[in-house]
Formats: sequence, structure tokens, C-alpha cells
Amino acid sequence: MALWRHGLALCIALAATSGAKAQDSDFYRGKSIAMVIGHEPGAGFDIYARALIRHMPRHIAGNPTMVPQNMLGAVGLVSANWLYSVAPKDGTAMATFAPSSLADPLLGDGKGKFDVTKFTWIGNMDESVALCLTTRISGIRTFEDMRNKETLVGASGSGVAGPLSQTARAVKNLLGGNIKVIQGYKGSPSIRLAMLKNEVHGICGIPLSTVQSEWQGDVDSGELIPVLQMGIEPHPDLKGVAHAFAFVKNDDDRRLFDLVFGIQSLGRPFGAPPDIPADRALILRNAFDATLKDSEFLAEAAKLRLTIKPTSGIEMEKKLRAVYQLPQTLIEKARQAVRAD
Repeated sequence: MALWRHGLALCIALAATSGAKAQDSDFYRGKSIAMVIGHEPGAGFDIYARALIRHMPRHIAGNPTMVPQNMLGAVGLVSANWLYSVAPKDGTAMATFAPSSLADPLLGDGKGKFDVTKFTWIGNMDESVALCLTTRISGIRTFEDMRNKETLVGASGSGVAGPLSQTARAVKNLLGGNIKVIQGYKGSPSIRLAMLKNEVHGICGIPLSTVQSEWQGDVDSGELIPVLQMGIEPHPDLKGVAHAFAFVKNDDDRRLFDLVFGIQSLGRPFGAPPDIPADRALILRNAFDATLKDSEFLAEAAKLRLTIKPTSGIEMEKKLRAVYQLPQTLIEKARQAVRAD
């Protein structure tokens, strides 16, 4: 009798598991997943997201379609707010936006209406390195030149929001850059045009992956010059380029720089709303991880010159929780660094 009951219990458990798998497969069949991109068409975030959605659906049971939608505003914060408060919480919505948005509740001016630790993080496509670039015609060829000569740096958005303006201010306030921030550009493509027309001298906070995929010709020709790298470790492709973390003097500096510059390492983040069903979060995370190992995807990424150095959704959660547990005194120093002109 006991053996019979054990067998019956096992059959029920297997049936439940089988049913759950079938339900998971059926959920996405015939559905679409909105992929909201918080930046303008043609920007690096747009290129990465569209490459991802061309391959990720085949790694999701039911093969849903993924539909890109550019949602501009407040340099990515409009899309982040939408994902947190408006997007459906059933696994049919994702978004990507600048990593500076992840620190906005700590460092921004209150436009970020979300709790970063409550998003369902799907993963990050590239552990990015941010750069300051200047133009040949500006005569600013090294970071020492940037410290000694006023440098007009183009930035998107207005006020304190946005990765480019925040990074430029941090370079000024923490590293001694002689920088004047010129805001109002739509995004990095329009700033690049302004640089080449000599309206501004440079840009700070542009990801290395964007430079390599879209701007490399201008770098190779010498029209644009990398003068500062802001990755946690010096990048092997940037030998001879000054490294922000070389200015660290003590442990507090290290933690401050990790917050201000290190957040850029989550260079191409992808998230879903809070509180989506756990099984669908797992489906999306597994599909994301599988896509970034997919040979067809990697071939396209290589063709587009996209750097792929992923971080899992779980790893992203751990990193962001650590950031949000920093002492308030240090967070206030970081706020002043990215806000003060």
C-alpha cells in the first residue's frame, strides 16, 4: 500500500511538472514582447537591442515576436519609469536604458520614479568602459590637455540627468578636468556631428562599444582621440589612455569611483517590470543567456562590431543591491560630483 501511494504521488508530481512546462510553452505562443529602447534610433542602445531581438525569440518556448519601440525622454528615465509603473507585469515587456539611470534615484534630480532593486533584471550585454573623446581640431590630445585647457563637452538632455552630462561633471569635479558641459543634444550621434563641425571639443561617457561599432573610422583617422577611460580596470585596447581609477587615493575614493564611474560597467542593461511571475522571469533570463552564446547572434554581433561581455540578471541584482547599500555620506559626495557645474 505504501509503495502504491508513493508511486501515485510520483505520478501526480510528474504530471504537475509536465503541466507547468506545457503552460510555460503555451504562454508565449502567439504573443509579442514589447522591447522598449530608451534612446534614439541609431544610438548604441538601439543597435544592441535590435540585434538581440532578432535572435532571442527562438530561445523562448512558443517563439513570440519581439517588437522594438523607441521611447525617448529624460535620457532613458521615461522608459525606466514606464517599465516600473506602467508596463504589463506578465512577462510581455522589457526595456533597455543607460546605466546612469540605474543610479538616478541616488544621484539624479528625482525624475527616476522607481526602485532599481525591484526590477526583474534579465541581463547585461556588455561590461562597458566609458570614454572621454576629443577632436583633433580642438588640440586636446591627452587628459592633461583636458585639465589645462577649457574643453566644451557635448551632452544630451538638460539639468542633471543623463550619463553624458553626469560623467562630464564627474570628470571635472573628481579628476580636475577643465570642462564646460554643453547640453541639449538628442544623443551621441548628434554630439558626434557637433564635434566634427567643431561646435564642441569632446564627449565624456560614451561607451567603448559604441566607439568601436560606430565611430572607429574617426578614431583610426585621428579625427577623434580617446583621452580618458573610466572602466574599473584599464582596457587592453586603450593602452596609453589615462585611466580614471589611477586618481584613487584611498578606500573611500575607490568606493566613490565605483559608484560614479563603475556603474557604467552595466553598459547595456535589460530589465522587465517588478513582480512578473517567477517562471516567466526564468524563461526570459535563460533565453537572454542562450542568445548571447548563440553562434548566429555572435556572428551578427561581430559583423556589427558589437562587444559582447555579458552579465547575468542575478549578477546584476547583486551589484545593484551593493551600490544601494553604500553609506549616505559617500552617496552625497557622488551626488555633488555629478551635479555641480
